[in-house]
Amino acid sequence: MAKFKKLGGGSFRLTTKKSGKVIERIIKPGQIFVAALEDIPVAFRDMVEEIKTEEKPKAKAKK
Repeated sequence: MAKFKKLGGGSFRLTTKKSGKVIERIIKPGQIFVAALEDIPVAFRDMVEEIKTEEKPKAKAKK
């Protein structure tokens, strides 16, 4: 799973299978969303940009 941002105009439907259920979302221009790359239709992959995020180290629990 990665974060993506929808570029350009228009919207597209993103269909995701989760826990046996089919979830359909409408992705609008400029929207940031989380999805697996294989869930994004090949025809729309040039209209999305992956957002790189830096992982922050987790704080250690105090005793």
